[in-house]
Amino acid sequence: MKRFLRDQRGGGGLEVLLAVIILMFIFLWTNETVIVMYKNQVLEQAKMKGLDAMQTKGGLTAEIETAVRDYLTGRGFDNARLSITGTIATVQWGDEIALEIEYQDQMKTYRRIGLLTIERVIEPITYHLYGSTTSYYFDNN
Repeated sequence: MKRFLRDQRGGGGLEVLLAVIILMFIFLWTNETVIVMYKNQVLEQAKMKGLDAMQTKGGLTAEIETAVRDYLTGRGFDNARLSITGTIATVQWGDEIALEIEYQDQMKTYRRIGLLTIERVIEPITYHLYGSTTSYYFDNN
């Protein structure tokens, strides 16, 4: 037994194996987090583009909604799971307009079961973005 404990052969391989396992857990955990942050950022950009267009048109029009949907589907979002609502045009100068974007998605998470078993779990996630601004639209008729 004493000879087994003093034997140094193969000790480096075990350290490398442990390092690889730890790095794998870090990658699996941060990968999905980065994807969620990216999707939230793209939805935020779409919301701001929609609000900018709504300011000049006096509210949400079919063209603005189509432009926001095209922007998001061009970046990999599923149109069927996307909901866009807002203040319908036309709102006069100085009144509040709002835009709401909701997207239903799934997020992969990983859980450790036992010593060497990893389970992948798919959980639903809802992105909900809301923004408001004032209308610049002026109808002088």
